[in-house]
Amino acid sequence: MSNRKRPDRNKTALDTIAAAVGNQRIAGGCDDCGAYQTMTKRDDGVFRVTVHHDATCPWLKARTS
Repeated sequence: MSNRKRPDRNKTALDTIAAAVGNQRIAGGCDDCGAYQTMTKRDDGVFRVTVHHDATCPWLKARTS
């Protein structure tokens, strides 16, 4: 009999990734600035990846002006 832990059937691969990443900054996400990304999980179980651009980012400036 194996003594390996059984995987939690309610835990998805994304749950595992989100737990490992937490609210850490992940470098990248925009070729035009020094952006970083964060991954969060909402209360309803939906994962959200947010790209945080520099204030001087030309890509962001073109889409918000």
